[in-house]
Amino acid sequence: MFNSRGHNTGFPENSKLYFATVGKKPIPRKYPGPVIYGVSPLSYTRGRVGRSRAPVLREGGAAMKIDQVYSYTINGLPVETGDLICTTDGGGTLLAGQFWRLIGKLVPGDVDHVAVYIGPGDRCIEAGARGHVVTYDIGGRSWNAEEMTDQRGLVIDTFYGIAYPLAGRELTEPRVADIRIGVANYCLAQAEARKPYNINFLNSRTEDAFYCSQLAYLAYLRDGIDLNTGLGVPSLPGTNSIIFPQEIWSGCTHKRP
Repeated sequence: MFNSRGHNTGFPENSKLYFATVGKKPIPRKYPGPVIYGVSPLSYTRGRVGRSRAPVLREGGAAMKIDQVYSYTINGLPVETGDLICTTDGGGTLLAGQFWRLIGKLVPGDVDHVAVYIGPGDRCIEAGARGHVVTYDIGGRSWNAEEMTDQRGLVIDTFYGIAYPLAGRELTEPRVADIRIGVANYCLAQAEARKPYNINFLNSRTEDAFYCSQLAYLAYLRDGIDLNTGLGVPSLPGTNSIIFPQEIWSGCTHKRP
């Protein structure tokens, strides 16, 4: 597609364009997710020019809550708003991948990390290496941790699968949608507040700080869904309050690529 000055913008004719505001100059950016209708004004902003941070949809200057369920695919697996992305520490070609592989050996089970799919597009949220809750975009439909370090911090992990906390429960479709939206907005509120990383894994009920699986746990617990199942992890004295990523995986319906 060419603009009025004859420059190739790189966007196909049918692309939906939003605008990133840099200073007072709007710069068009292509957004990979679905168009949200009925919300105005709507802007698509990033922390700086380029793909440095996940998009934040804003209305009237305040971070906007989502009001619908989004669908996507990651590594060939379907996800909807609120579903959980599970990864294993390590992988890739960077030396950091070897470091994270060693860290992963300290966490019981195969699953070492949990992120929450939010949408629209490829937007996710997690508590991790950045030191606070962050949103980020995957940058496509395949998980590549090395390409996300500018958003997530220097964490290298490998895609393991998707956990579906709401699958198999006797819930109506409207109720499922309400829970999904509530989970997403709870997580987005923690990111907006820049809640710090929780290094006290035993204190999983605090909302002052979060670790990865604790964020998912508290987001679902508000609707009576307890992901602290104890499944798939050793029963060690004094660890019942820790929310292990593996127990979330083992306690939910899940799929691997």
